[in-house]
Amino acid sequence: AHLGPVPSRHMIGAMSFTQTVIGELLRREISDPKLALKTSSAWNKLLILELDILLAGYLTDSTGDA
Repeated sequence: AHLGPVPSRHMIGAMSFTQTVIGELLRREISDPKLALKTSSAWNKLLILELDILLAGYLTDSTGDA
């Protein structure tokens, strides 16, 4: 906590790395390419949703209604 928040660019980079690793693992472990692609797509959607939630803390309310 004494180091402050993690910069948002690191959050985005970590999620990109995670997506890449999961995609590669699925490609390697699932013999059916169509199933591997569908599974990877589902994971990417979930991870993007998680990234959106994580990045919400970096946004500020510009309307002044906080």
